[in-house]
Amino acid sequence: MNNYIRKFLLVTALYFLLSQALISQEIVILCSENYRPYSYYDKNNTARGIYPEILEELFARADLPLHVELMPFKRVLLSLGQGYADGMAGVFYTEERARYSNYLLDVPLSHISNSLFTLKDSSLSSSEMKELEGLSLGRKRGFFVSTEFNEAAELRLFSLIEAESVDQLIHMTLSGRLDGFAHTTNNALYHIEALSLEDKIKNFPISHGEESTRKTYLALTRSKPQFWTKEKIALLTLKLKEMERDGTIEAIYARNGVSYDG
Repeated sequence: MNNYIRKFLLVTALYFLLSQALISQEIVILCSENYRPYSYYDKNNTARGIYPEILEELFARADLPLHVELMPFKRVLLSLGQGYADGMAGVFYTEERARYSNYLLDVPLSHISNSLFTLKDSSLSSSEMKELEGLSLGRKRGFFVSTEFNEAAELRLFSLIEAESVDQLIHMTLSGRLDGFAHTTNNALYHIEALSLEDKIKNFPISHGEESTRKTYLALTRSKPQFWTKEKIALLTLKLKEMERDGTIEAIYARNGVSYDG
């Protein structure tokens, strides 16, 4: 598929999304698709997972109409940056994203850990940058691994290849096209277990400075200041704090088989 057709399909999809939102008057919040246990479509094409469940409870408590839409992560960022959606959930804070997003920083939606995955018979024994020199590594397109990892890739300490899915990264590693790949620990382990490859792949945690996990948040577009008033943002923050305090967020995580603390 050439770039012209790809761009045409993307603009068409975004226009359809915006049109549906205007018709229904629902608030459209985007999450990454195929990202179990955090966000995914079930067989009935209904958004499921930790982030949609948190959003549904949050917006119900705030008495605001909600529609959760899932799409590839790179398109999530593009849609919010261009004002095609009202918000995005489960995203890391960066200065660049903060230019077009208001983050609800008081309560994180998750504490994400990233890992480096490689074959069990690989000589790699850690994710330290000195061990990665000269390797061919993969990551899912648009994903942030860590500042150190990204800077090392820009300096070409190792070769970085982006793929559209975790399954693709796994198969590229198995076939020897990659020496390994970096991704969210829980999501990658889900795919590895679904493929019954636990005995073939190992992983090492990737640190974020002094922290072993990194927080993700709900972010609301800055392109609609008449809608996202300070009062509405404060209301959502208040309700999210209530959900954290009364144990609702932890309960949602428990139902999905993972810990809120990462």
